[in-house]
Amino acid sequence: MRETIRAVAILASIPIGGAVVGGLFGALVGALGVATGKSRHGLARAVMHAWMARAASQGAARAFLEVAADNSAALPLYESCGFALCGVRRDYYRREGGAAADALLLACPLPGGRAAES
Repeated sequence: MRETIRAVAILASIPIGGAVVGGLFGALVGALGVATGKSRHGLARAVMHAWMARAASQGAARAFLEVAADNSAALPLYESCGFALCGVRRDYYRREGGAAADALLLACPLPGGRAAES
């Protein structure tokens, strides 16, 4: 999968969420976000499902992403989409005041992608 996929949720002509995805060995989420005030409406889930389906249709075998271990809003979403822990980068993120948070590396097989063959 060599092209970059941009999945965007639009409401009343205003972008309210999106993901940028690319990668050579699978779909890699570079960023996922929902506009302030638009969270908790299923928009991030819809964007996730849209890019995962598109990545699989493009032949991606697996989807990968990275999330801060203290991101309590994102972790349940990613787990419910089928992502599982595949690695940890200790103290990867630096927070204000010097505190550190681990980066969790998550992966998910994509149905119909080339992973089913390998």
